[in-house]
Amino acid sequence: MSTLLKSTGKYFQRIFFTKEYYGLIAGLILVGEVVLNTAIIKYVRYTEIDWVAYMQQIRGYSLGERNYLKLRGDTGPIVYPAGFVHIYSILYSLTQQGQDVKLAQYLFGVVYLITMGFVLAIYKHCQSLPTYAILSLVLSKRLHSIYVLRLFNDGVAMMGLYVSIWCLITRRWNWSALCFSLALSIKMNILLFFPAFGFIYFQSVGLLKTINLMLIIVLVQAWLAIPFLLEYPLEYLSKAFEFKRVFEYQWTVNWRMISQNNFLSPSFASLLTALHLSTLVWFAWTRWSRAFGEEGLIPLVIRGLQQYSRPAAKRPNELTPDYIVNLCFTSNLIGIVCARTLHYQFYSWYAHQVVFLAWQTPYPIFLRWNVFPSTSISSTVLLVSNFLLLFGTWWSFDALYSFTPVASKKKSKVP
Repeated sequence: MSTLLKSTGKYFQRIFFTKEYYGLIAGLILVGEVVLNTAIIKYVRYTEIDWVAYMQQIRGYSLGERNYLKLRGDTGPIVYPAGFVHIYSILYSLTQQGQDVKLAQYLFGVVYLITMGFVLAIYKHCQSLPTYAILSLVLSKRLHSIYVLRLFNDGVAMMGLYVSIWCLITRRWNWSALCFSLALSIKMNILLFFPAFGFIYFQSVGLLKTINLMLIIVLVQAWLAIPFLLEYPLEYLSKAFEFKRVFEYQWTVNWRMISQNNFLSPSFASLLTALHLSTLVWFAWTRWSRAFGEEGLIPLVIRGLQQYSRPAAKRPNELTPDYIVNLCFTSNLIGIVCARTLHYQFYSWYAHQVVFLAWQTPYPIFLRWNVFPSTSISSTVLLVSNFLLLFGTWWSFDALYSFTPVASKKKSKVP
């Protein structure tokens, strides 16, 4: 009996604590998600929020309107880049001008599964995450609702983003830039990942190649927006990339503890922007530029400028998938902590990432996203949880991505 228990224990450990059976577990998760999403679509009532407005906006485009200010729905004009128009135009056609909502739900179920598939593929490369941690990816009621019961464009944008990160960790640089731009063209929140992408590109392929990758991102944006840029360029740019947009207080999830006047104050927005930028610099200065033998941000930048056609990092081939994913997810989390507002669907911006960033620390983040309407207490708990998650990421970074392994440190003393 003792031998059997030991054998069973070892087998259990191999399944859930190593990557040996990761593919099997990931496959079972996807099969389970197919069943779960199908059941949700069939038996849980669909809730209309933005789908009709999306279809109204796209109807104007299908009739030949190219002025972004006139592509309007019940919620106002389109406030997303051109990729949104192209993607939802396809959905408009497939769903009989948006009337077949059930088909739209199944299509978003496919988006959910593709997203989950690439998230699982990313985590397969991350050695710091045990297999059992990915089981928690299926637990979010809110996330399933965002995709298949609400049909928000956030899920489509995040699908493209995770494809881009997978390309990044597998060093498909051009494809990563292309997919990043496609995701960005659907919703601007993808910009929150941009600092990490730029930093990783600079470290891995050098300044010259980084400029080329940035050009890919810009050119894809321009190509998708040609129908609008040729006729009404200012109108398009003013709405598709509206950085000064004023959000409604009634929908905020993260700032309910402050007054509406403070929430709408330009000074508050400026403070959050300054906090966002300074936190990014702080992470780059104290953490990102000191991993894998690097000596700091300034030496890294100087080296990158001097050898502009080569990688800026000392050891670019040692930049692990864990490190790359950490930078991407942390950059996004910084933006979320400093966001002027978070709506309920914005949970999809980092729902899959919390598993990586905090699987050892059970912060009650997902619980706060399930409180409706938001309250001062729920907003405060969410803000504190996100901050603690961010601080914990900063605190543990040096231990996870130290300059060199212990053995290498000993060898380095030998002349």
